[in-house]
Amino acid sequence: MNQQELPFLTLLKGVIFMKRNPDLMRSIMLELEKLPYLQNNISALFPDKTLEEYRIIAMHIKLLEDNGYLQLGKCLLGYRYENWYISRITDNGYIFIDCVRSDSIWEKIKPQLEAVGSFALDVIKPIVTAFLMSQKN
Repeated sequence: MNQQELPFLTLLKGVIFMKRNPDLMRSIMLELEKLPYLQNNISALFPDKTLEEYRIIAMHIKLLEDNGYLQLGKCLLGYRYENWYISRITDNGYIFIDCVRSDSIWEKIKPQLEAVGSFALDVIKPIVTAFLMSQKN
């Protein structure tokens, strides 16, 4: 992930304020799916990032867990960011990946998801289904 992929952030005494970046969430899930062996910490799965990049990735990984797409284990301390252990992609995580894998579908449904304000699977699936049905007609 390069600097252009990172959401706007402001550092204030070590606290990061940022917006949720749906493109980053999608990118993380697609990258995790490619790995031959998933069970590891963020720092091992995404090597050579800056501290700010690790903080942003960690916060988005936690959001992905909040949505039920990832199962996380313990968090390693001492890294100045939450270095989560990613145990696995859940079944809902794989369904999410299937829904957002296509770049063209993602670009079409993303504005609708942003308008709703949710990236939960129960919101994504009907939007993708409606989009695919409209393409058949």
